[in-house]
Amino acid sequence: MAAYPWYTRLTDVAHRLTVVGLVGFTGYMTLNVGWMIYQNGKENERRLLRQKELEQEQAQAQVQ
Repeated sequence: MAAYPWYTRLTDVAHRLTVVGLVGFTGYMTLNVGWMIYQNGKENERRLLRQKELEQEQAQAQVQ
């Protein structure tokens, strides 16, 4: 089996690092976007619950 020239090995290493970097960065960003969507959903639930409580308090105040 013949050894590859140095420039072929260098190109192969550069390509592998590029692919690993792109895949890693894509995974990192995908997880971050998913986490932000999850956190925004939880925050919206809290906000809606507070808004509903305030509306109930205002309705009670108007009845009395």
